[in-house]
Amino acid sequence: NQAMVNFGNGIIPSRDIFAQRMGRVHFFCLSAEDFLTKLRSYPGGVSMIMINFPSPYRLDGAGNSQLPSKHSNQFMVTKKVLTLIAELLYGNSKRERERGGGIFLFQTKCEDVAVYVKNLCLSLGTMESIPCTNPILDVELRYKESGKRPKRVDEWLKATPTAERAEGIVYSSTPLLPTGCRPETEVQCSYENTVVHRFVFQRKARQD
Repeated sequence: NQAMVNFGNGIIPSRDIFAQRMGRVHFFCLSAEDFLTKLRSYPGGVSMIMINFPSPYRLDGAGNSQLPSKHSNQFMVTKKVLTLIAELLYGNSKRERERGGGIFLFQTKCEDVAVYVKNLCLSLGTMESIPCTNPILDVELRYKESGKRPKRVDEWLKATPTAERAEGIVYSSTPLLPTGCRPETEVQCSYENTVVHRFVFQRKARQD
């Protein structure tokens, strides 16, 4: 986001805070795939990779025609991107691999997107989900409790009535990030009582 990059220099108001964050906060004008590819040369370990609320793909025959198609490279979360994430989570050294590597957190407001990305992660064969302590066992009940079910869900289920739902031990019903670390969209969802679909994956252990 070019606007955010330009804004970045002004988000740290004092010299003391700047000193605390020097070297820790960076902005990059790169696609997800290009950024992850460059990150492969990083010599250290990666503790966590997050994709928070990416712009969704368009639903077949419904919804916003301005959105990218599910299987185009314009949708941020591609199989290539997830493959790169899996490699980075594994670590570059034997010590990092022995520690089990890092984790991948995905969050979205779109139930169909959550199901699609979750299955894309599983299709790699190199990642596995981490069971949630407070799972979503009944997603329709969650919508009922929130007082609203998104129009996109109605359109999605109208097109595919037997679609897999974002429920079970894979999906967490509660935030997984500390309060001060949650992205703006997640905070807004909490304030507006909007259901968030979130899950965590890790790299499967492998023997060298």
